[in-house]
Formats: sequence, structure tokens, C-alpha cells
Amino acid sequence: MKNRILTLTFFLPLLFTVMACTKFGMNITVKGQVLNPLDGEPFKGITIVLFKQNLKTIKTTITDANGHFEINAARIGEILIRADNTNYQENYNLGFDYKGKYHYSLKVDKGEVMHVDYHLVPYGELRMHVQNQNCQGSTDSLNIFFDGSSVLSLSGNQDANNHIGNILYAPITGCWDNIGDGFKTQMGDRYYHWTVTRSGVSQTFYDTIFVQPNQITTLNVFY
Repeated sequence: MKNRILTLTFFLPLLFTVMACTKFGMNITVKGQVLNPLDGEPFKGITIVLFKQNLKTIKTTITDANGHFEINAARIGEILIRADNTNYQENYNLGFDYKGKYHYSLKVDKGEVMHVDYHLVPYGELRMHVQNQNCQGSTDSLNIFFDGSSVLSLSGNQDANNHIGNILYAPITGCWDNIGDGFKTQMGDRYYHWTVTRSGVSQTFYDTIFVQPNQITTLNVFY
């Protein structure tokens, strides 16, 4: 009888451990926050979805006032996570930030609590003001280039509309003074450079401007 008690006492912790691991392994939990990575501002009311490869929805939740979410479900085959940002579709969608890369949908790990954040960046408007303040005549020439943005460098991507090295204005010749139409671009630092050529001599200048969210920001190129 004593041996049976000892045997039972020995195996009970092991049994509980196996049951706990089995139960834990069958479930998935994902926690995170939806926010603007540049200023930390959260986005509330965004739907987070767990779904299967066939796009069947497993479970949904909504981010709270601080942009936080937690969602869990039983592990049945491969499950992915995505965000439906219908209420904020005017923002630039970077996706889930996971291990330094962005994913619009992400495979959920099993047997552990997975933490991922979802990033959206508000748009602003960028307007160009170009003025030749030291004009030497009609042969003056100016080329302006956009060099991407600090926001998109986080994902290792380039701006879909203004690839690195993509020329923005070229060539602008003569005694130019013009404020162009604005165009939509993501909030954050915009890197640009311009090359001025006068009398066959060229000079290149580099600068950065911060695009404010939901505002018009004017980029001045005075040369």
C-alpha cells in the first residue's frame, strides 16, 4: 500500500504537467497594440482577425482605447492573424511588425503567447516651393530627387510612389519661381536632394523635411 501511494505521488505531478502542456499546446494567444510607430499614438476600434488558410474567420476582437488587443483560440491547423483597418484606411498600412519585418498577415505560433504590434502611419500633404534666387539665365538647371522616407525604411521597403533615387522634378531651367500642387505622402522624415547646374558647374545639396500628419508641409528649394 505504501509503495502504491509513493508511485501515485510520483506520477501525479507528471500527469498534471503533461495535461498542462497538452492544453497549452492546443491554444494560441496573441497580444499587441495598433499604433503609429513615429509618435506612439494608438488606434482604437481596429478589428483583429484570426483566420485559416481558406480565409475562414476563427475569431475577432477590437482594439481598445489604447490600441491594445488580446485574442486567443483553440489550435486547429494553421492559423494566421490580420488587421482590418477599415476606419483608418486613409493611413499608410505598414502591417504587423514581427522580428524587424512587416507582414500584412502573419502565421501564429502555437504553444506560447505571441506578441506583435501593428503599425499605421497617417498621411500628410507635401507641397514644393522651388525658387531660383541667384538666376544667371536660361541655362540654369535644377534636378530634384526624393530619397524615400524614415517610415518606410523600418520595413526595408521603398516608397511605392517615390522610389529611392526617383527624380521628382527634372529638369527645371531658367529663372524659376513656382509653388507646385501638393501630393499625399506618409507622415515622417522625407529625405531629398537637388542638383543645381550653372555655367556647366554642378552642386548637390541634401536635406530632410518632416511631413506633419493631416497637414500641408511645404518643402522649399531655394537655389
